[in-house]
Amino acid sequence: MRNSRPSPASVLVADGDHDEAIKREHTEYIAATIPRAGLLILPNVSHFAFLQDPELFNYAILHFLGDR
Repeated sequence: MRNSRPSPASVLVADGDHDEAIKREHTEYIAATIPRAGLLILPNVSHFAFLQDPELFNYAILHFLGDR
């Protein structure tokens, strides 16, 4: 990600706290290297948070988007 350009868009890096596909340290690294990015770790879900807890996932995304 060293050569990535700053994004004018808002970015939220989201992951589940039981993700079996992506290491937490990698998720945190991605969020840390994108200027002004947010980091969201959803509890009690894996890589498929949107399927495992759609209510929580949708709430979090809508909150990030400003309830649009």
